[in-house]
Amino acid sequence: MKIANKPSPNYDEKRHRKIKFIIIHYTGMATAKASIRRLRDKKSKVSCHYLINRKGHIIQMVNDLNLPIKVISHPIVREKSGLAMSSRNLRLSTNGKKIAPFIYRGLVEAKKEYKKNSKTTVKKIINNLKKYYAINNIKHIDYIEVINPRDISYPLIPRSGDYILTAIKIGKIRLIDNLKF
Repeated sequence: MKIANKPSPNYDEKRHRKIKFIIIHYTGMATAKASIRRLRDKKSKVSCHYLINRKGHIIQMVNDLNLPIKVISHPIVREKSGLAMSSRNLRLSTNGKKIAPFIYRGLVEAKKEYKKNSKTTVKKIINNLKKYYAINNIKHIDYIEVINPRDISYPLIPRSGDYILTAIKIGKIRLIDNLKF
């Protein structure tokens, strides 16, 4: 696997330390280029060790000292409505707060569709999810993707363990969510 190198100045050089955790999070930026710009901007004071773009290309931002690492996943914390908890939710309008829970509910419907027929194509699942969102007044979809996390590929037919990902704009707030098939 080829890893591109785009060093970021935003790190503290520390010697004699052990890496206990690798935290993987989604930047919510519109493009990988925008993410890289932010992660390399000295004023932002943020960075990451690796960035994986939507095509699965890996960019190393900070040297990892070649220490062994273990990835530990953590479930999404959700509000009672199902909406993924985020500081962005505070900026939603009253109407936005009513609409936003349909993001997750739509993902649940997509998963049900997959469970009913595991031969259903990704294209059909995404089209049906777009219809569900339209019915529930979700109009500004940035993307809906199904991804295989084992090799960061985009399958034509999803398998158990794949994820459905979405980014949706409600008003001026961009919300992201995902669900494992």
